[in-house]
Amino acid sequence: MADTIRYEWCMETVDEHGDIVDSDFADTLAELLAAWGALGPGRELVLVVDIWSDECDLRDRGWAYVEGGKLPAWCLDASDGEGGPGRRVRKVPQRFHRELAAQQTEGAP
Repeated sequence: MADTIRYEWCMETVDEHGDIVDSDFADTLAELLAAWGALGPGRELVLVVDIWSDECDLRDRGWAYVEGGKLPAWCLDASDGEGGPGRRVRKVPQRFHRELAAQQTEGAP
């Protein structure tokens, strides 16, 4: 059987040292921004991908941080697991680039 792929948007709150102190997840960017508003100091917007095996085990996870108002081409591994940080996990689908661009047209993030 094929893996199950699930994407979700995340707003991370970081402290003065850059450590993540809180994370809030939503299925759509509009839903996340309705709860948080626009980006500001101490907040980072990221698209997260989870890849589940057909045995319902989390097989892989990747993060695509929005920088300069744009998503990168790939979700990257941020753990110290096999392959290490920076390993390409999955390409960011175009629908998420369009979703981000649409929100920017509406004034956020």
